Amino acid sequence: MDLEFTLHPDTRLDAGIAMEYPEQFSRTLVQKLIKNGNVIVNGKVCEKASLKSEIPLTVIIHYDPPQEYTLKGNNEFSVPVLYEDDHLAIIHKPSGMTVHPGAGTKEDTLVHILLSQIENLSDGSDIHRPGIVHRLDRETEGLMIIAKTNQAHFILAEAFAQRKIIKEYHAWVWDQTESFKEISGFIGRHPKERKKMLFEFSPLDDTYKTAVMNYETVDSNDYFSLLKINLQTGRTHQIRATLAKLNHPVLGDLVYSNFSRKLEKTGINAEQKQNIIIGGLYLIASHLKFKHPITNIELDFKLPLPEKFLYIKSIFFNTRNN
Repeated sequence: MDLEFTLHPDTRLDAGIAMEYPEQFSRTLVQKLIKNGNVIVNGKVCEKASLKSEIPLTVIIHYDPPQEYTLKGNNEFSVPVLYEDDHLAIIHKPSGMTVHPGAGTKEDTLVHILLSQIENLSDGSDIHRPGIVHRLDRETEGLMIIAKTNQAHFILAEAFAQRKIIKEYHAWVWDQTESFKEISGFIGRHPKERKKMLFEFSPLDDTYKTAVMNYETVDSNDYFSLLKINLQTGRTHQIRATLAKLNHPVLGDLVYSNFSRKLEKTGINAEQKQNIIIGGLYLIASHLKFKHPITNIELDFKLPLPEKFLYIKSIFFNTRNN
C-alpha cells in the first residue's frame, strides 16, 4: 500500500515519517525503507534519510505490512548446547544457518530449532527473535549466548552494549598480514551494492556506526594468514567488511572477494581447490568470556579450530603446495 503525507520544513525525512506514522514504523524501519528506494519525495525516489527542505514536500511511502506469522518449533534439526542453566544457554551455531526468521527464510532458522530444543526462551527484542541477544552471519559458525529469561536477556544486552563481553573470532584471510593491528572506523550499508556493508575510516553519512576491532596474526605466509580477532563492536558483517577494506578478505567470502579467481593463483591442485570451496566461509566465533547475568560468576567458552581450518594449515604451512 502507499502512504502519503506532507513533510514540514526543516524536518528530517526519517524523523518526519516516524512522527507521522508512529504505530507503523520504527526509526530503524523508516531508514530501511528509505535505503531500499521505497520513499518518493516530490515524485522522485529519495535515499537520503537526513533530507530537509525549506518548503513543504510531498512524501509517498511504498509499504507492505508484514503478514501475520506464528513461530513454530522445528525438531528435525538440533544444535550443540555446550552449557545450560535456568537463565541462559551457550550453543554452537553451525555455518549455513540463519539466526532468526526474516524475508526469504524458511522454518529452519536457529530460532525455530531453539523453540523445540530449549524449554524456555526470553521474549527477546522482537517477537520473531526469542532468546536472541546477539547474532552471527548465516555463513559464520560459532558460539552464541541464548537468553532463557527476560532478566538475563536485559542484563546480557547491556553487557554487549557496554563492551563487557569478550568476543574472539578466528579467520583465514588472504595474503600476509601485520602481526597486530587495531582498526577503528565506521560501517554502513554499501551505497551501490545493497547486500553489502561498507567499512570506511570516515562515515559516509549519519547512518554509519562506529566499528572497532583488532587482530593478532597467528600464522602467515604469502598466500594466507590465520587471525585471532577481538571484536569490540558487533556490527553487521563487521569482520568481513573491515578485512575486505584492508585487502585481506576472509577466505571463502563470496560477497567481499572473488574467491575462485584468487584460489587459482595459489597453484593448488583441483582436489585441494574443491575441498577449500566446500568449506564455505573460514570464520568462526571461537571464544566468549563474560560474567553470568544473575550469579556474576565468570564464564569462559572456547571452540577448537574446525577441520577445514586445519586443512588450510596442512596444505600451505606444513606440506606447502605438494
